[in-house]
Amino acid sequence: MGEALRQGCASLPGEPAHREVAMIGEEQWGEVHRLFTVERWSKSAIARELELDVKTVRRCLRHAAWVPYQRAPRPETLLTAHAELVHRGAPEVG
Repeated sequence: MGEALRQGCASLPGEPAHREVAMIGEEQWGEVHRLFTVERWSKSAIARELELDVKTVRRCLRHAAWVPYQRAPRPETLLTAHAELVHRGAPEVG
């Protein structure tokens, strides 16, 4: 598979677990569906080929159309009221 398809991978090898990485992109989602419906590959074979977790492949196949990832809104915290002050002062620190 092309390198462009692997760039949208949800779990890249060698990336630290605490680091945020890009989620599966529309092109890679389409490739998962093509391999499953047209080429009749198994979910595990698709996962191996595209270097995805098999659970990610299953999740892709549950949706009839690509749905971009959207982060849940952040909950209010004690610092929310002071966010502007914190962000303004941050460049001055250092």
